[in-house]
Amino acid sequence: MPLGQSSCVSCGTCIQVCPTGALIDRKSAYLGHKKNLDVQKTICVGCSLGCGIQVFSRNGQVIRIEGDWDAPINSGILCKTGRFAPLAEDRQRLTTPLVRKDGALQPVSWEEALAAVSAKLQPADQVAALVSTRQSAETLQLFKYLFADGLKSSMVTSLEEGSATSLLSQFAASKGKAFEGTFKDVKQADSFMIFEADLVNEHEVAGFFARRLMQNGAPLVVIDTGENPLNNLANCTLTPRTGKELDLLTGLAAAIARLGQNKVGFTGDAIAVMNAAAEISGVSTDLLLEAGFKFASTARPVIIYDAAQVQTQDVLNALVKLAEISGAKLVSLKGGANSLAAAQYELDKPFRLNGHQAAYVVLGDENPSERLVKALDEAPFLVVQASHASKLTAGADVVLPVTSWLEQDGHYLSADGQLQKAERSLPTSGTVVRTNEEALKSLAQQLNLATAGDWKAELLQRPSPVEITVQVA
Repeated sequence: MPLGQSSCVSCGTCIQVCPTGALIDRKSAYLGHKKNLDVQKTICVGCSLGCGIQVFSRNGQVIRIEGDWDAPINSGILCKTGRFAPLAEDRQRLTTPLVRKDGALQPVSWEEALAAVSAKLQPADQVAALVSTRQSAETLQLFKYLFADGLKSSMVTSLEEGSATSLLSQFAASKGKAFEGTFKDVKQADSFMIFEADLVNEHEVAGFFARRLMQNGAPLVVIDTGENPLNNLANCTLTPRTGKELDLLTGLAAAIARLGQNKVGFTGDAIAVMNAAAEISGVSTDLLLEAGFKFASTARPVIIYDAAQVQTQDVLNALVKLAEISGAKLVSLKGGANSLAAAQYELDKPFRLNGHQAAYVVLGDENPSERLVKALDEAPFLVVQASHASKLTAGADVVLPVTSWLEQDGHYLSADGQLQKAERSLPTSGTVVRTNEEALKSLAQQLNLATAGDWKAELLQRPSPVEITVQVA
């Protein structure tokens, strides 16, 4: 098959299964045979899916990453981000605490750095705090306990600000129970509806499993106001006018009822509702009926949607109603590796500096966005807990050096509710670098604050959008 027509998605699985070693990746070529390397199974933190991986290393250097064939979520399949991105890490590591003196960041001891931080975190309610969702559940809970419960800060949230979880958590709380399906439903589906989700460039492993079924005949309906990468595989492509997604979803539910394919009752005149929706959304009734039939006439339909693209509670309500009408499972793609855990800890409010005199950011190894850097430019005093140098650390008043994701362990809650443990795979870089959890505990001790709390019990307190499965001790 000509390369231009190939279905290759650059996932690297061919390299992993090649029986002769003829296929190798450039980054790990000639750096050692598997039998001479250290290997550790852990969890990828590249997105919210929670894929199982095997990290091969030597002398603290990652040589290659492979999918874990025994992992329940991905069954050994990885995307290019999970397999190759960690090998390309070339950012400057931070290996000592830094404090700004005379306009420049200067190396200091942990004791001096923590003293400088604690002096500026008073009064406590003038501190804004942000945490990366690449951090473990233990770190997220400790972060909340320290800043929200201990320091009584009014602004404690994640770097995602609940963009992919806030509406979902509110809906689950209103119902008092989970309402979403799981990744297992995706693997068993016989028809798909993709709503404003990019399964080619984001959450790619979910896309791999879905596309495999599509190519074997599972019908696909794509709903997107823009150009979706899966349009070439779609049986029906519905492109509503911008801002009219709610009307389209309502019309599609009515079309399914008009066809007699509805699994629950439909309230109202299906024909009138469908016609009105077609007029408003710009999608014809014929296309609504065709899409409704393709999707709802199968036994195991699944709706996959990007939660970050659902802007209103009304649209989410319409998605849930459409799932009920069609008998479909509803599966959302969330943000970072622990996006759902952050939501369970209520670290999901929009971030605003509102007279706060200090900002504390647990960045870890996340790349700060330009939006974040700009927002924190206004902070009178900025503390960044990070593993790598960045624009954000360059503008900080105190920088605390911490471990990267492969240098620490902890638990992660996948997008479909599976609680898994990530194992430390590399030794700590530098003699004074601390884990993110240790750094927060050191700060709590400096402030004479307790660090009690049961991270797992608190994780389960809030109704979750998807049922949480605890698979760890």
